[in-house]
This record gives sequence, C-alpha cells and structure tokens, in this order.
Amino acid sequence: MPQPRTPHPAALQPSIQLIKQVLTDALCLLLPIQCAICAVPDTRLCRPCEVQLEAVGDSGESFESPVDLDFPVYAAASYEGITRTALLSFKENSAPYLKRVLGAMLARAIDEALRIHSGMTLHCVPVPSATEAVAKRGYRHVELLLAAQHPRPEIYRWLVARRERADQVGLTSVQRRQNARNSFRVTARVGSRVSVREQNDSRPLAGKHVLLVDDIVTTGASLTAAAKALEDAGARVVAAVTVAHTPRIFA
Repeated sequence: MPQPRTPHPAALQPSIQLIKQVLTDALCLLLPIQCAICAVPDTRLCRPCEVQLEAVGDSGESFESPVDLDFPVYAAASYEGITRTALLSFKENSAPYLKRVLGAMLARAIDEALRIHSGMTLHCVPVPSATEAVAKRGYRHVELLLAAQHPRPEIYRWLVARRERADQVGLTSVQRRQNARNSFRVTARVGSRVSVREQNDSRPLAGKHVLLVDDIVTTGASLTAAAKALEDAGARVVAAVTVAHTPRIFA
C-alpha cells in the first residue's frame, strides 16, 4: 500500500502565510493596534516608519561632552523628529517592540565608542531607572535595548537607583544636576561578577573600564551621577553611549 507523501515545506508556505494573516486580522479586531510612530492602524510599527528610523541611525554621531562631563559621549541621532517620537513611545507608552530598531541605533553608537577606545576591555553598564518607573513601564528599557542587539553585549548591572527622584522634564541644567546628585549606588552584588579581595572592599571595581549606557543625554546630569558612583567604587568611566542627544545643549 503506497505511503502518503509528505508535502514539501515550500508547498506549505502559502497556507502558513494565509493562516498567519487570518490570525493577525482576527487579533486586530479583538485588540486594535496602531503604529507607535504614525498611528496607522493594524500594525505596531509600519514599514515606512521602520525604514525612516533605520535611515536616521545609519551612521553613529559623536559630539562634544556637555559641561561637567570628563568623558566623551557618543550618540546615534538627535532627539527630535521620528527619533524623539520612537523613544517616547518606547519609554512612556509601553512599546517594548521598538527595542529592535532602537537597539540597532544604540549598537552603532557602541561600535563607535569601541572603535575609538580600542585596546581596552569596556564593560557596558546601563544607567538604571527609578524603581517606580521600571514598575510602571514593565521593563528596564536600557537593558532591553542592549539585549536586543546581535551579538548581545554582556550587561553589567553594577548600578542601582538609590532613591526616587523628580521627573527631569522641564528642569534647568542646574536643577537636573541637583535632582540627580547621589541618585545611584554600586550594588552590593558586584562581588558576584567582579573578583575582589573582600566583599566589603571599598573599591570593588578598581581597574575596570566602563562604558555607560543610557537612552538620551540632555544635560549629562544622570551620566555625571552614575559616573561618580562607579568612580567612587574604583572604576574608570571611559565614555558613554546613548541612542539620542538633545542638540540644544551642545551649541
């Protein structure tokens, strides 16, 4: 008795695509979605917006450090236009699916920093958000951008937020520095990732070179506070990278 022939995978492809489309259409009826950038319906990120974001971050952009920073900052784009809309949606509107395209932009800034500061091992340390912000968002947004990259860089969680702080939006540069001061500390768990003589060593990060990672730099207040906590623990902050920078502070 002849055995039934198994269809070739290529022959099943149209059927699989049709099923996916039917399921997607049904889901859109039950849970309407729209592009996080332009609000076109039935997609979380439309292809034109995706292409535009990819074009914005095609080349890394380096720029001078803000006042009071002792290390350079590298960013992929200016915080304006579609980049600003995407980052706001990613952070404020719980749109974690933007991690891939924004993570790719951050990766270009990281590559730029690694190229310029070659010859040393740099540890990627994300600047942490306040606990309240993480709980509201549902994810650690900077770590999500790092985790979305290929190859994925190793993430060193050496910083934690020491306290809740006021929203930085609308604050002057002086107010931002005051608001960010002493807002980070080196985690006690650093001993599990770094070889130290004593668990209570006052400089557990001695000899470590750090690449600080954040989503946006405006006045540099958060980066300054994060760098101070790391340097007090013995590390040297070599540079910082961000997806975007606010251009007006670099005039």
